[in-house]
Formats: sequence, structure tokens, C-alpha cells
Amino acid sequence: MINKRVARKGFLDHSEHTSNALFYLQNFAVNYSGSNNYKDELAVTDNNIITANGIAPIEFPREIFKTLKLYDKIEIEKWFQLFKHGIWTE
Repeated sequence: MINKRVARKGFLDHSEHTSNALFYLQNFAVNYSGSNNYKDELAVTDNNIITANGIAPIEFPREIFKTLKLYDKIEIEKWFQLFKHGIWTE
């Protein structure tokens, strides 16, 4: 739903992005013209815009952590593996 609002404002027209489905944005986001930048992925970051589809509750914060450089890459990957797959590595 958020992606639809962001798309309506034109923020996705010039950035790689994702959503639940391309047809969703094309049908429900008036003035959306970013279909050439759509990626069929769980989460995408481009131009400091982070988008994710509805089944990416772990991928979305991972992209936030990366963008904010909250932790180093190794720590982010360890966090991701723990919450996505239940695996912790030292």
C-alpha cells in the first residue's frame, strides 16, 4: 500500500523498486510510469528509496540497516540469517 502512494507521487519513476506486483502499481497508482525500473525482488534500494513487497519483513529492515550503515556487512548478514533462517554464526 505504501508503494502505491510513493508511486503516485512519482518517486519510483526514476529509481529501481519493487512492490507486491508490477500490475498492482500499474493498475492502482495513478500516474505511475516507473515500470522500466521495476524489479521482481523481495526488497530493492536505489537513490535512498527502499521498497519491499508484502512478504519481505526481514529483507526490508536489512536494506534499512545497510542504507544507514547501522552495522557492518558481516553483522547485518548474521542478523539476517538469524531472523530469516534461524541460523547464528560466530
